[in-house]
Amino acid sequence: AALQEAWGASNRLKTDLIARWRRHRNAHQRETAIGVTDRLIETSHWAVSVADTGGDKPALLFIHGNSSAKEVFRHQFTRFRDSHRVVALDLPGHGVSPNAHPERDYNVEAYAEIVRDLVETLGLGEPVIFGWSLGGYVGLEYAARQYPMRALAICGTSPVGKFPEDMPKGYIPSPHMELAGKRFHSPSEKAAYARHTIGMPRGTEPLVWQAVWRTDGLAREQAFATLKSMDWPRQVRFLREGWKPFAMINGPKDPFINHTWCRDFGYGDIWQGAVQNVGEAGHAPFLEDPETFNQMLEEYLVWVENRAKNLSD
Repeated sequence: AALQEAWGASNRLKTDLIARWRRHRNAHQRETAIGVTDRLIETSHWAVSVADTGGDKPALLFIHGNSSAKEVFRHQFTRFRDSHRVVALDLPGHGVSPNAHPERDYNVEAYAEIVRDLVETLGLGEPVIFGWSLGGYVGLEYAARQYPMRALAICGTSPVGKFPEDMPKGYIPSPHMELAGKRFHSPSEKAAYARHTIGMPRGTEPLVWQAVWRTDGLAREQAFATLKSMDWPRQVRFLREGWKPFAMINGPKDPFINHTWCRDFGYGDIWQGAVQNVGEAGHAPFLEDPETFNQMLEEYLVWVENRAKNLSD
């Protein structure tokens, strides 16, 4: 036990130093990828790194998944920066955000509160929020708490009504699912996790691959350990009662989610009346097939705006 704790402390120190080093040394690489300089912003759950195109356009906020980083949305920054104020963050213990307090800051509820803080601090009004994988649960929690937002879209996130009963219904058992909540990864496990998550070989998305190596293992462990204490029925009420416009835009070859479960869950107000699929993409369609995904997301954003205008007339 003592050896494991020492190893854990060493891993936390190492990953935090990596984040600090990359925050300064590869800032240009990140700026080249997403077209904007990121900065640290204080929240009620530690500081997080945020990329923000600025301006007074409608806000579009992206939340990445487990062991990833905001640069995974680089194609969306390019596509939507002319029409929207595009914002993305690195969750605590991810990307170039500092490591945080494990018990207090590494959980879906805390992540939703961080997003709320950023919306308020940045003056985003009512953003459209897109959450991927773990970020989808963050978006659902944010929406279920009725924090300010115009609409929600998620990807690679199976709805959960009861935990843990619904997890094997919503997800296909795989070694990847075991790695998702595992604190310590071997180099081969990190490579496998990155490859299956983004559906691309090493070298194609270096910033996203680096994010897996950088992630604080306690962020993975704690995020999954605390799922049992979440108010899942509150998220289900949001999905089934249709409080706000909602879209699910998945990759049909996503190897982790149960597509039948997602299709048949029952939604109160889902765009196009059904779950949408992006080409032949996997778990990260916005990265694997950005052209098709961006077109679909743009159509959803137009639908949201038209719906809001019709309701106000």
